[in-house]
Amino acid sequence: MEIKETEVYTMDEAAKLLKISKATIQRRIQSGSLHSLKTGRIRRIRGKDLIAFIENAVEMGTNKRSGY
Repeated sequence: MEIKETEVYTMDEAAKLLKISKATIQRRIQSGSLHSLKTGRIRRIRGKDLIAFIENAVEMGTNKRSGY
């Protein structure tokens, strides 16, 4: 599946796209490393925020491996 920058995803959809658990999505939102929007009782995640989260995770992983 492709993450579309202009799409808005539920937490379940985001978890499936990233192949991680919904609990991990919740922890990342609570820690502030993943931005989300709350409409009523439902939390949504913009595609561009998922892409930014992935890019940041890749960058952090690269920095850890290079010793920085």
